[in-house]
Amino acid sequence: ETLRRTGVGRLHRVALLCDDSIEFVIASLAILSLSAVAVPVSPEQGAADIDAIVERMDVDFILSEARLRREPGQVLLAGYGLLARELVL
Repeated sequence: ETLRRTGVGRLHRVALLCDDSIEFVIASLAILSLSAVAVPVSPEQGAADIDAIVERMDVDFILSEARLRREPGQVLLAGYGLLARELVL
């Protein structure tokens, strides 16, 4: 429901920036249940690689783990604010 309220919908691309975990599985299923596209991205990749994936895939939203944030609205890795709307697990 939270994803739907934030505007995630049919065919939106959602980058899922989190480690392999139960949260990853749940978030993936939630994204797919809205007929959106989950784009898995490992936080262990370098910032430049992640930025390239997000840009190349034309991501609409980025769903990240709270631990990857320095403060509200700011992802640990640079560049995301300009590319897509950020959501937090």
